[in-house]
Amino acid sequence: MDVVMALGSFCLPALAAWDVLRIAGSVSRSEVPRFGSSVSLGIWSGGTLYVGSHGGPAFLVPVACVLLGAAALLLVVVPVVRALRTRASGRAMRTGTAVRLFRRIIATTYTASGSVMLGVTADGGVILPDKPPLEDGAPPRVRLTEGCPYCLVEDVLAHLLELDAAPFIRAYRHHVASGENRVFVVGRVDGTPGWTTGMAALAGHEVAPAVPCRHHRSAAAPD
Repeated sequence: MDVVMALGSFCLPALAAWDVLRIAGSVSRSEVPRFGSSVSLGIWSGGTLYVGSHGGPAFLVPVACVLLGAAALLLVVVPVVRALRTRASGRAMRTGTAVRLFRRIIATTYTASGSVMLGVTADGGVILPDKPPLEDGAPPRVRLTEGCPYCLVEDVLAHLLELDAAPFIRAYRHHVASGENRVFVVGRVDGTPGWTTGMAALAGHEVAPAVPCRHHRSAAAPD
């Protein structure tokens, strides 16, 4: 019994803490934590409570409570706060990586029946061409949790236009450096393989948001 208590004193809280870290990782990427992580956290935390209250080290009880409280904070409080902030900032969603969004936009552009907009809104969100405008007419967008939104837009354009994208990207960077936001409007003409491309202002989002990117730093921003 002493051996079981000793193993439980170390293994159970360690396993519960590992599940909390897994949940924290999912929440930080704006992903829904796996159901198995929540179940195993309950099992290991329950075991920690049992050992601590049945002859094991007394510190296991508060440790288990802290772990369960942290999990509750991650699973309930953080998503609620994030949802409220998203709603207050124009209902812009979030994504984990630029790579995922790049693939989504590319797939949407290739299958679109008309022209699509590629750009960054005034709050730093990347426009989602596969979503309809919001109820107030604002463009649907998603915020990156890492990476530069302007670079993502340029990467999409470079993928579509290849060598022909260079002059558009130079002009785009000039506008951003001047604090002027622009969006690309790209599409295909029926029966032709190439892309038509132009730049336009986005009503209500004409000011280019500042980002910590060496390629897209405003001319007025400090080094």
